[in-house]
Amino acid sequence: MKSLTVLMFLLVTIAGIIKVVRSQFCPSECSCSSNSDGNGIIDCSNRGLTEVVEVAHPQPGGKIAKIDFSNNMLTTLDIDMLYNMIRGLTVDELDFSLNSINIVKGTFDADLGRDYETLNLSSNAFSSFPANIVPVRHLRTKFIIDFSYNQLTELTAHMFASGNDVFLPGFQFLARNNLINQVHDETFQGVELTDTILDLRYNRLTTLSPDFQSPRGVEALRFSNNPWHCDCNLRWIIAKDRFLVNHTALDPPNCQTPVSLRGHPIFTLREEEFTCLPYREGSLQRDIPGASTDFTLTCPVTADPPNPEISWTVWLPCPTWGQPLQFDFTSEIITLSDITTNPRAAFRCTATNNAGSIDLDLDIRLNGERGIDIPDAVSDPTASHNNFRLLPLDDNKETESA
Repeated sequence: MKSLTVLMFLLVTIAGIIKVVRSQFCPSECSCSSNSDGNGIIDCSNRGLTEVVEVAHPQPGGKIAKIDFSNNMLTTLDIDMLYNMIRGLTVDELDFSLNSINIVKGTFDADLGRDYETLNLSSNAFSSFPANIVPVRHLRTKFIIDFSYNQLTELTAHMFASGNDVFLPGFQFLARNNLINQVHDETFQGVELTDTILDLRYNRLTTLSPDFQSPRGVEALRFSNNPWHCDCNLRWIIAKDRFLVNHTALDPPNCQTPVSLRGHPIFTLREEEFTCLPYREGSLQRDIPGASTDFTLTCPVTADPPNPEISWTVWLPCPTWGQPLQFDFTSEIITLSDITTNPRAAFRCTATNNAGSIDLDLDIRLNGERGIDIPDAVSDPTASHNNFRLLPLDDNKETESA
């Protein structure tokens, strides 16, 4: 019984000493406690603080699970001031979320006792990535940066290689809900990142360059909820030797455009479904060398994949001042036959594929004399309309002529 009394006395005494030490260490503006592992938690959140508070005599050799400065009024993260506060202590997580920080001063450096496993800078005011949040030297087995809900617009080249270490294990970069519309091909170069998780959900990404280099040792790429434009420029992404399909399996991204592919998972598409809008290739002017000859018209377009569907619209002026006479047909090539004078008509070709369509208005000239523009077809009743025939080459059937 006496031994039990002594033991209880010792426990109470030790608890009192710990309480005194904690009260001496804990900033007056904050509250301090311990987690289940006995590691300290310094909670300075929701205090209306405008700067990091200092501690007069921190106890060396201890470990802090978390320092929480979230939901304050900070505009600057002063690394030097922070570690003056906790010098001699090992810190796992630094939480500076829900502030207005857009400036970071000082450097993290494990050789100076300034290191971390998790840095939470979500919901701040960053428009660019502060390179000095990457430790000059990092000695931990995890490296997590939460940069969600900021105003970052791009991931730049060698973005995480500002430190002296060439190896950062357990790397996670969480950048959900930013304004990111570009990822540089060499964002993850210059440093070896292992077990990498890259979270870029809810941004503004529409494409990635074929020269994009994934982090080595990548574990997961989270690209969903971006407005991906699934045209021919993104076709490379499904190549099996790029392994991106494996890295996105848990969070597959969908196409936003073109409309024909909206909502389709990118990695379920076939190569030929990645199409680019047809575009003009060559001159719109067509010179007919002389009358009484047949003249073939082709649409000066190309596309990827090739061979879009071609259709034609031809307008002839109406001699009664009414609406122009219009002829529509599908044919890759048409022929003007029995030409006697300038073909007073307006010609438009339309090229269509899954990405959309493009209209091209041709300028047809006989011996250098220009024909009519499409708007003129409504108001020019003076021309003769029986000076040629339209022959679609596909079926060689003569179309109606005025």
